[in-house]
Amino acid sequence: MKVTLLMAVTLDGRIGKTADHFVNWAGKEDRKLFVEVTK
Repeated sequence: MKVTLLMAVTLDGRIGKTADHFVNWAGKEDRKLFVEVTK
């Protein structure tokens, strides 16, 4: 089994401001890499 973990985090390790915060600050390159790796 192969498991890959990808996530965008801030420099201090945060994913979002709160548990229900929508993260829309990942860059174009980040989104492109995510699509390539998760296909």
